[in-house]
Amino acid sequence: MPRTVPLICTLVLVLAGCGPTNFKSFCEHSAGAICRAVFRCNADQARMSWTNIQDCTIALSQRVDCGQPEAATCTIDGEASSRCIDDLDNMVCARTFVVPTSCELHCANRSM
Repeated sequence: MPRTVPLICTLVLVLAGCGPTNFKSFCEHSAGAICRAVFRCNADQARMSWTNIQDCTIALSQRVDCGQPEAATCTIDGEASSRCIDDLDNMVCARTFVVPTSCELHCANRSM
């Protein structure tokens, strides 16, 4: 039965929603989800600004300053961040970009 425990633990983690739990990681993951949506919805226009999704993600992460020191100390709910990233990945292509309300996350606390 030793093999059952890791499988059960993995299943529990998947079902629990293992999204990023600090703002820096969430910022980077959500930038990737936004870029995936941009390339999915209008790849030709996206390629006018970026070579690929990875280039877009890096540029967007830098533009919104995901690396700022405060971002690493901000703790957020992993389930909520997972829901936001899922919503970004499942966005319907439209003429205007509207951030899903699930992405309105705030720091739960700041570590010292």
